Amino acid sequence: KGFSVTGSLRAYDGIFSLSTTDEADPTANSAVVAAVKWATRAYVEAPLVTQKFKDGKYEVVPNHPASQLLKNPNPYQSGTALWQACITSLMLDGNAYIVKSRSQTNGRVQELWYVPHAQMKPATSKDNPNVFISHYEYKANGNVYNLPIEDVIHIKSGVDPTNQRLGFSGLSSVLKDLLTDVEASVYTYAILKNFGCAGLKVTPKGDVTIDEENAAIIKLKLHQQFTGERRGEPLVLSQAVDITSMGISPEQMALDKMRSIPAQRICAVLGIP
Repeated sequence: KGFSVTGSLRAYDGIFSLSTTDEADPTANSAVVAAVKWATRAYVEAPLVTQKFKDGKYEVVPNHPASQLLKNPNPYQSGTALWQACITSLMLDGNAYIVKSRSQTNGRVQELWYVPHAQMKPATSKDNPNVFISHYEYKANGNVYNLPIEDVIHIKSGVDPTNQRLGFSGLSSVLKDLLTDVEASVYTYAILKNFGCAGLKVTPKGDVTIDEENAAIIKLKLHQQFTGERRGEPLVLSQAVDITSMGISPEQMALDKMRSIPAQRICAVLGIP
């Protein structure tokens, strides 16, 4: 962690626990990453300024401490990196978290640190469940810390209908589409890496028989001359055999259409055309 944790180490158990890793990692899906990267690049194009309302109009306050802090939040992250990280968390999870690092002498905020959404969650004490949010649970280096709410900036996108303490990204609604797109990508890669078809079956022709030794030789030749950079080379066999395709070809499966539907739904949920 880049900041000093001032919260207590499991001073009391929260009734809200940190989530585990989902089966489908959104950051491993190219459609999700493309949408997120576009949004993060577009968001930081707008300059950050501080304004005050005076005489019926807004005026820019030059060199305001808030603007300066957000432009240079800490020694290791720029303001651009901070906001791009927050937009990423908002799109993936519906929640973005920034932790305030304060001066030990006067308590003023000196630095701001982005915390990945998988490491932070709002919580409520079992001793006082009527408090909407009593603290934030922060997981780091195998420990869980309870951070005071005044030290955490929680930015939410909408409200999660299953837990109103959280924002809502909607990506969970396209979990099966994510899995479908990943599996179609893996299948396409495997087909192209091998024969460009779904698989081959070798059977003896006529009265010819194939013993185990010759079967292994034929299999090795097919693998060497029809996969990798040697695919498409001439194949010469000493025995008469029939070579047929097993399964469905990529054209028959219409993989292009199969992958376009998940991509459309993923981008629609993320709000990207």
